[in-house]
Amino acid sequence: MNSLVLLLISSSLILFKLGTLGLLETSEARYAEIAYEMAKSGDWLTPRIWHVTDFQKPPFVYWATALSYKIFGPSEFAARFPAALCAILALLVCYHLGKTLFNKRVGFYAALLLLASPLYLGASKILNLDIFVLLCVALMFLMFLKNRYFFFYFFMGISILVKGPMALFYVIPTLLIFLGLTQNFSKLKKMYLVPGFLLCLFISTPWFIWESIQFKDKELWKFFVYGQVGGRFLPFIKAFEPYYKNKILLPTKPFYYYFSILWPSFFPSILGLISYRKELNFLKTPQTLFLLSWLFAPLILLSLLSVKQPLYIVSLAVPLALLAAYSLNHLIERLPPSERILRFSFLFFFVLIFVGHFLIPHYEHHTKSVKAFSPFLSAHSDSKIVLYQVVLRAIPFYTNNKRPIYINTRDPVGSRHFDLMFEPPQNYSNYFLLNYHNLDSLMEIVRMPTKTFVFIGHHEWENILKAASEKNIPLFFCHKIRKYMLISNFNCLAE
Repeated sequence: MNSLVLLLISSSLILFKLGTLGLLETSEARYAEIAYEMAKSGDWLTPRIWHVTDFQKPPFVYWATALSYKIFGPSEFAARFPAALCAILALLVCYHLGKTLFNKRVGFYAALLLLASPLYLGASKILNLDIFVLLCVALMFLMFLKNRYFFFYFFMGISILVKGPMALFYVIPTLLIFLGLTQNFSKLKKMYLVPGFLLCLFISTPWFIWESIQFKDKELWKFFVYGQVGGRFLPFIKAFEPYYKNKILLPTKPFYYYFSILWPSFFPSILGLISYRKELNFLKTPQTLFLLSWLFAPLILLSLLSVKQPLYIVSLAVPLALLAAYSLNHLIERLPPSERILRFSFLFFFVLIFVGHFLIPHYEHHTKSVKAFSPFLSAHSDSKIVLYQVVLRAIPFYTNNKRPIYINTRDPVGSRHFDLMFEPPQNYSNYFLLNYHNLDSLMEIVRMPTKTFVFIGHHEWENILKAASEKNIPLFFCHKIRKYMLISNFNCLAE
């Protein structure tokens, strides 16, 4: 009964207005566009964006999203449905983890706390890889606790196809620390390590081997091993440097970054832990030691990496919710029956969250999405599209596969390993012009009689307007959103 209630609540909340907002630049738009081209081309093995190979991520999420396109048709809802489904399943897995570790009530409270976590709820509403990782990690730990090791390794293999070794950064340190704290390393002998890892490799490696063979002349396997794994997770090893330096440019953050965002990311769970911390000694039981290992081992390990993104720690929402639910349940059980109205206050808190979520207005103009410009692009389907010093990956998704011309863009089509040139240069013709690289190139294009839209950053508008005035080229403002602006060489507002 609890599972059914949680399924209904989470589905109504997560699926509500799932397709309202346009695909967000840059990562969500890239994943959605790659899956869109995969579904359209029928090539389910090699990920491509604008026909340019993109091996930044393994294919599992692309497969799931492309299948969703086949079922629902190309749309924002279809693009996000697989991630939303993972979030719903993860919430049910959280309930069963609480039930396995403690009891049904703790599992139910933990699932509600997870659903109220801002970072988890936000991740459930967009296409991203980390919500898939969260589900895989939660399933692996559930199988570990239930001693179902075949499925443990099965989900480990799937997790590698989702985001490479990312899930292993959660699982392996957690298990080693937990088994060390409980002095139970003998359990490793019962986990069938050798056949288990063989099963994991059997599931995860065929795609990597196939693509490495297909692009053996480009030494793609070195990009997988050195560029993606070594460059991201072991940047201090100089031998990896040629495969990622100046190609993978990701934001770096200080060591304490993840600790600083724990409160806003998981505030209901953090609030529960702070409020009831005196009621419990978390070091007394193996169950809480397991959850603490799950929380702190990945948190510290990921903090040591220079590249940090908020969604990398979304999987920590589960152990935090379970610890907070255990505390909350302990407090409620100690209250006299007359004061257990606190339960209703607890539920009322979530009702407010749900109601607030359902009242979310349309705020497309506050986001980074091409969808806000689609009325202009659709009204002038015969126009040319130019991107000047910006990257917008979802343009083909909203323009019936039309590809723009790039000018002075360091990261064309968002494929950060573009310089490795896995495709011959002629495949970029008509939309990526290597000889167009500055403002003069832009003036040459907008001077032509062809209707032309130009996407620019806000800070470029004055320079472009000045250059156009000097050359007597008329330019018109069309629309702008949070980060981007659309201009044209014709009166785009006339119709």
